[in-house]
Amino acid sequence: MKTSTSIPLLWKSATLLMVLAMAFSGLQAQVVYKDLEPDFQSDKAQGRFALDLDGNGHPDFAIWLFLPVSPQTVLLSTFGENAVLAKSETALAKPIWLDTGDTISFKHKKWVRNTASSVPVMETIGENAGGMQRLFIGLSIMKKDGVHFGWVRIEVDAEKGQYLVMDYAYEKRPEVPIAAGEKGNPPVQASRVEKIHLAVVETEKGNPEMVYQFNPAPREDRVEEYQVMVVEQELASRFDEKVAKRIGGTNVLVKKPASPFYSGKIPLDFKTVSGQAVQRGTFYHVYVLSKAPGVDGKARLSPPSNVVLFEPPVDSLLILTEDLIPGVRVVAEAPRKAASQTPRKDYPKLRKGDYRLYGAGNKVIFKSNLESVDPESTITVYSALGRRLGGRTFYTPETELVLDKTHGGGVFLVKVNVNGTLINREIYLR
Repeated sequence: MKTSTSIPLLWKSATLLMVLAMAFSGLQAQVVYKDLEPDFQSDKAQGRFALDLDGNGHPDFAIWLFLPVSPQTVLLSTFGENAVLAKSETALAKPIWLDTGDTISFKHKKWVRNTASSVPVMETIGENAGGMQRLFIGLSIMKKDGVHFGWVRIEVDAEKGQYLVMDYAYEKRPEVPIAAGEKGNPPVQASRVEKIHLAVVETEKGNPEMVYQFNPAPREDRVEEYQVMVVEQELASRFDEKVAKRIGGTNVLVKKPASPFYSGKIPLDFKTVSGQAVQRGTFYHVYVLSKAPGVDGKARLSPPSNVVLFEPPVDSLLILTEDLIPGVRVVAEAPRKAASQTPRKDYPKLRKGDYRLYGAGNKVIFKSNLESVDPESTITVYSALGRRLGGRTFYTPETELVLDKTHGGGVFLVKVNVNGTLINREIYLR
């Protein structure tokens, strides 16, 4: 008998535990969090902030400067049946300033909304002269399924006479309490790339080619992949993060992991963010969009790169003469004689169009149609940070320099001193 009765009891106990677990999980908070980036900062020209707590496109509250009042006053207006947690229910009632973790729920009796004789006052700036407050305000909004609780974090600066709206959140389930500052599980915010270098290099066939190079984002653990976007210079002023997020299929994807920096070529058949093919004679910028992990991850757009003209590189040839640049020192393989800075009359001068300088794999290749070359001519390669990676002297019209290490490839600076003429050129190596 004991055995026969214990099974139903165990079953009932297990069932009860399952029901309690399901009920408990059903009560778990589902918080929708919004971080304003940048924070909304009030001023006399833009003193009103429309707070759409649930993100349905209809403002639930308005925060605004009441300029006619002295000392300056910040008001928090409510729309409809929405309310603010306040210290009292009198006219011009002040909301309760909450600390992180304070519960916002029905246990609070004093919820204030706009009426004909009452407007909640968030803060009178003059009352905190010389100080700053950064605290939470409890909110409630009325939806079809009932009351939803939320919060907004405000900073009031008495010295500057302004306020900041920093972030806010609400509980998706009706009548479920929320803690001030509770964010739930917000989407991961990607870390953005801060600096990009764009260059136009020469291919083996003499055609122009755009190459980019950038360092990883400071918090690369928050980046799943990078997207490199080419933007025409005339469109750059209107290109921002919102536009970048809407564009797909017209940019180069750069996958992780990477070496100490990322670099790559822009294919000749590549289309810009406007859908146009890359064209010679056009100025371009490059942006990098950092994409965060997960479907809901937030992407971040870098500042623009330097601007380049998509044409074959044109070098400004520097003739090294003592009369032209007194005391000049060639930054290249150390010459055997200081007099080598002055071109010898028996070696022809290098002219534009008389040479080619490009990268192929881990080789730097220089080709010219010079009839003779000073045996003290040098070719030197530097990293993007200016560190010397290799160099040599040469005495033939054509030469190449093989680098043992290119550190993952990228954009490099090459200096060639041939027959007293100095060439500075960016190239791409793998």
